Amino acid sequence: MSLLSLPFELLIAVISHLSANQYDFDNVDHYYKPDVTLYRLAQTCTTLGDLCIPKLYEIINLQTYVYFSRQRKLLRTLAAKPNLARLVKRVIVDGSFSNDAKWHRYSDDGPVISVADAKTFNEIMEKKVDMTTVTPFREMQQADLTERHDCKSLGRSLSCLSLALVPNIRSVIFILHYGSLGSFKTDSFPLLKDFSLQHADTEFGVAFEAANGVLHAAPGVNRFIGRAVDRFADNISYPSIKKLVLVYSCIDDEDMALLPTLVPNLESFSHSYGGSMVSYESPASPRTISTALLALKKTLKHVELDIYYRGDEMWINIDADDGIMESLSQMQTLQSLIILASYVYPGKEFDASLTSRKLTLVNFLPRSIETLHIEELKSDHLQDVLDLAAAAPAKFSKLSHVRLPEFDTSLHDDVCRAFHQLGIACSFETVEMDEYTTADCA
Repeated sequence: MSLLSLPFELLIAVISHLSANQYDFDNVDHYYKPDVTLYRLAQTCTTLGDLCIPKLYEIINLQTYVYFSRQRKLLRTLAAKPNLARLVKRVIVDGSFSNDAKWHRYSDDGPVISVADAKTFNEIMEKKVDMTTVTPFREMQQADLTERHDCKSLGRSLSCLSLALVPNIRSVIFILHYGSLGSFKTDSFPLLKDFSLQHADTEFGVAFEAANGVLHAAPGVNRFIGRAVDRFADNISYPSIKKLVLVYSCIDDEDMALLPTLVPNLESFSHSYGGSMVSYESPASPRTISTALLALKKTLKHVELDIYYRGDEMWINIDADDGIMESLSQMQTLQSLIILASYVYPGKEFDASLTSRKLTLVNFLPRSIETLHIEELKSDHLQDVLDLAAAAPAKFSKLSHVRLPEFDTSLHDDVCRAFHQLGIACSFETVEMDEYTTADCA
């Protein structure tokens, strides 16, 4: 039986099943590839091609670092067929470029950039990019790419071209080793909502300002997801960003203090420490983090703080008083908090007697809290947890769920009894931060 003999609604359902779904758009994994079955269906006949091709172009992967000849073909197609370019909703682009022939197979198809390519590509870029911030394309052979500077310049130009080609993108995933994007003209990306900046290596980090060339031209970006970000942009503000996710990062005290200025209307903040593989600088102390959060007390609704790397050296330059957070009781809109116990109680790295401040859950949490998740809580904190339950009716009337992963199993019944009698859910399962998703864990 031919596929075309299927009811049209069923055929559409099959194509929809093979196409990018909402999870693919929420997830910022830069390894995304379309389902090969969808590609094969598109080649079957004109009817199926008309149905499948728009789906194939919703998310395109233009990582020019590898197999450049394949990516160049896609760039040429988008340049020649604006109707296809308008279908693209997400672009995955790599700002790096390698002159290693094993990745690109230049000998199969001539020069890296032809004269015709250079002319077409420059005309497209000139419409949206400030050409003083990029190197214009020119004819290039593999032999021309002998210097790292040449590869870096070409990588930046290709990245800017990739974004200039697609006028209706909602989402960008930008991967780079070093460098940044060129600067785009005002309002070049009217529909862009999500931007993900990711360092391409497992070592060292990337500065937030590497994305500024696009962000200043995208007034609607409201979610920023950074992987291995180790520096914030100074004297720059992004009032449209409501959600900031920083994973495997190493923001220090100085940069964390910039958070309220960088994203003054922030509603959701997720941060995890990446360790010395990202930066040799000490991470922002819990106290500095809480100070930044308190400066956003009128807007923040969700906060998630985690640590991927738990090496002892992360605390070398943090004294006992800075080793725990300030009370968040003054937060006005905070509804959901995912946190490690070491942010609230002095850990083994510190002498508790040297800490001038003592936090309890009752004096730490704001009245607005609805969902609380505390990991690595110890059995000697049982009374503090029970005190929270006792105070809930009067002080935390909105509290609906408490989650305590890794808490002593012998104490589960006592804790559950205290919260359940108040109609507050209590659970003990672990929920890990996903470094590639924009979805809240709470």
